[in-house]
Amino acid sequence: MFSDPDQCVGHLQTIEEEKVFLIISGAFGENIVPHIHDMPQLDTIFGFYNNMDEHPDWPKKWPKVKGIYSSIQPICKSLEDIARECNHKAVPMRFVPNKIIAPTNSSQ
Repeated sequence: MFSDPDQCVGHLQTIEEEKVFLIISGAFGENIVPHIHDMPQLDTIFGFYNNMDEHPDWPKKWPKVKGIYSSIQPICKSLEDIARECNHKAVPMRFVPNKIIAPTNSSQ
């Protein structure tokens, strides 16, 4: 957890191989998102506001901001879904034409 934007940015810059899913609150998000949005390690940002009436329009400008929430439970559900999707993308796949893998009759 960070309360200082510079510490948060510094920590994000040390991450090289992992994907980051960030939950950010209030004005902190408005100030820091422009500085971190283009970091390749940052996958998804969730905004957390205690009062949805104070919800500003700034998140709409940033594609990595996947939603603004006033409760932690929907963030957890969204995070589970996105993590599952990332795991599926990480599974290597190779497609082989059916003609190549068709069984052959070796008794001929």
